[in-house]
Amino acid sequence: TKLSATAVQEEFTCELGYDPGIRVTYMPKHKYKKTGTFLGNKTMSIVFKQVISVENSYPRSMKLLVIDQLPVSTEDKLKIHLIEPSIKNPEKYDPTKPIRISKTKSIEWDIELAPCKLITIQ
Repeated sequence: TKLSATAVQEEFTCELGYDPGIRVTYMPKHKYKKTGTFLGNKTMSIVFKQVISVENSYPRSMKLLVIDQLPVSTEDKLKIHLIEPSIKNPEKYDPTKPIRISKTKSIEWDIELAPCKLITIQ
């Protein structure tokens, strides 16, 4: 790995690999199906809900960036809409927001985990 030159007190990103003190668990997906009609055409909506738990087993707080990929449609008739989390102007990437959608269509959460705590995100 090659690191760029960095000044004192300057932040930089460096992936260090798997951390046994942080546990990320994807709970089983919940699936809901709805049918209806719109302008005389039959419609069907399928809602998937994914819950992710993140646990910190360290005795100190940790700042984390959690990234999860959004589904991508390969068919014109199939439309995908993000219901939760609610993000204002999802097409504008703003790294200062705690929850955002990246240009690669991934959801990013900035979280701070208290010592020995577990949180869930969805």
